Amino acid sequence: MYRQLKNCPSCGVRLIPTPAEFRTVRELGGLTQREMGELLGVKGAHVAYLENNLRVPSGGLVLRFSSVQKKLIAAVSKKIKQMEANLPRDGAAS
Repeated sequence: MYRQLKNCPSCGVRLIPTPAEFRTVRELGGLTQREMGELLGVKGAHVAYLENNLRVPSGGLVLRFSSVQKKLIAAVSKKIKQMEANLPRDGAAS
């Protein structure tokens, strides 16, 4: 029987996203479970299982999630910067 590696043996960094991380990243990206599943190459039901700690992601899924996570964070950061650019500046009339 194989033991699943959850943390890096040399530095202790967590390798597998938690169910809360799956959900948080999806929600920050404004995606449904089905849409997130399409990005990850799985069904929306599998995303629900991951978010509810009913399944453990495979190594390939963890890598795909990392890639999707980076893209979603970049997109959200870009939206925030655009919103900040549209805010009135100090001393400017509203």
